[in-house]
Amino acid sequence: MLDLSNCEINILRRYSLRNLPALTEIHLHRNQISYLPDNLEASHLVYFDIANNDINSINNQTFTSLRSLRFLILSGNKLTTIDPSFFPQVVDLYIEDNPWLCDCDSLQQMYNWMIRTDQNVKQLKCQLPAKVEGLTWEEACYNTWSKVYIPQRSVWWYSLSFFITLGILLLLIYISKKVDERRKNEMEQQAEERRAVEQLEFIQRQQTRERLRRLEEQEESRNAPDPRESQGPPTYNEALLLPRLDASHPSLAGSLPSLSSIQGSNQDISKRRRQRRKRRRKRSNSSNPEPNGASNVNATDQSDNDRHTEMEESSF
Repeated sequence: MLDLSNCEINILRRYSLRNLPALTEIHLHRNQISYLPDNLEASHLVYFDIANNDINSINNQTFTSLRSLRFLILSGNKLTTIDPSFFPQVVDLYIEDNPWLCDCDSLQQMYNWMIRTDQNVKQLKCQLPAKVEGLTWEEACYNTWSKVYIPQRSVWWYSLSFFITLGILLLLIYISKKVDERRKNEMEQQAEERRAVEQLEFIQRQQTRERLRRLEEQEESRNAPDPRESQGPPTYNEALLLPRLDASHPSLAGSLPSLSSIQGSNQDISKRRRQRRKRRRKRSNSSNPEPNGASNVNATDQSDNDRHTEMEESSF
């Protein structure tokens, strides 16, 4: 790098840099140079700073020999016109603070190149003609360039913004849809789990009720009174009205010898009783004659005794 700033240099010749073949960067700002020679020799020069001098014009031969030139600073000079063909190899250009003559037709190509290469055009201000003095290139030439250049750039930016916005909206819609689907699946799963739990609880309640019902039925059947216990024994008059049994109940039946012995004993007892009755009657008739009233009472008592005797004999 060679820095010759503020050295009051007023002349730069074509061969001034010939003896510096490896030079890649030179700073000549704040000098008094008013003219740049054609075909300036510096084949490896990449960075050329010649700002704040008195240069009033350049042409398409000025930087032809500077094949490696990429950065050119011409700010703060006295340039009024410029063309992109003067420095085809340059990628970064600074030309603000020059008294530009804003002939919109002649500046169209330069403006187009600066927009295409993304240069700074906001600081480029007009000095001539007087009616546009102090205005930027875009402000002074808006009516001329708006039909061609500004709409092209605006359409490109609008298109890019539209597609970016559309992509963001589609992404948000996709994310929202996925979130809604996930939330819906979670709600359905929770609903299924609740239904399963409710069904299980219902089945358990039904089983519990069924067990309780069975236990109650068992308890009722266990505590229910025997219907035979509720029936008391027959009264004396009811017993007299009951039919006589021709034979004993099978549960009361015994063996034949026991039955024969019982029958024999019953016959003996009945005979003895009859004999006793007869004897009693004879004695009463012979010894103590009673009046008719007394005899009627004795007859009634005798009939009752005979009836009791018959019932006893039938029971045997």
